[in-house]
Parts: sequence; structure tokens; C-alpha cells
Amino acid sequence: MKPLWNRLVTTPTFISLTCIIIFIISIPWGIYSYNQADPSTEGWVLTFILFLYLGIGILFGIDNFLVKCINHKKLTFYEIIIVILFGFIYVFNARKVFLDFQHTNTDFVILIENPGSLKNSALKDSSLFDKKINVDK
Repeated sequence: MKPLWNRLVTTPTFISLTCIIIFIISIPWGIYSYNQADPSTEGWVLTFILFLYLGIGILFGIDNFLVKCINHKKLTFYEIIIVILFGFIYVFNARKVFLDFQHTNTDFVILIENPGSLKNSALKDSSLFDKKINVDK
């Protein structure tokens, strides 16, 4: 059995490198957050860091187990695909609908459903799935 350092150097994967980077970044971030926190929230900072390290450890352990079963190049490819897929799912769930009321004379509008007369227009600064609806009346 190879030591952990030799396995990381010879068979690095996307998740193992990401876990190490998150661990290294989280140490100064956690110290800063703990020092800046109010006395009532210091415990929550420590709890968040604890759960972050538990999640990183579990993910790292699963990754090291999978490296023994699967070729590390294929595993890295699968991990990158899964991360991209979860990124798209997150962006899709965080989508927004913007209503443009610049040219209306009413004080308020209640929109229950688009009756077909509202048209979508392009957004300049938005995410992939956001919509902007211009309202004339």
C-alpha cells in the first residue's frame, strides 16, 4: 500500500486536489471569520468549519477508494462532468424572472401567469437561465 503523499503525487484527481485546496484556503478563512464574529456566533463558525472538514474528509476518502477501483484519468473526467452538471443544476435553480415596468402608468402589477401577451427580452447581465419580461400595460 502506497503512502497517502505518494498516491496524491502519482494519481491526483480533480476532487482530491480540490479538497486539498479548500482545506488550505479554509484555515485562514476560518481563523479570520472566528476573529471577526460576534460572541454569539463564534460557535456557528466553528460548527460550520467542523462540518466543512467532515465533508471534505468524506469526499476525500470516497475519492481515494475510487482511485483504487477506477483509473485516475477516467475518474477525473467523471468528476469534472459531475461538477459541471451540479453547477448547471445550481444555476438553473437560482434563475430569476425580472419584470421591466419602466413604461407603465399603473402603481402596481400582480402577475399570476403570462397570458401570452408578455414578451421575453434579452438580459445584458444575467445568468444562463434568467428571463426579463417587458411590461407595457
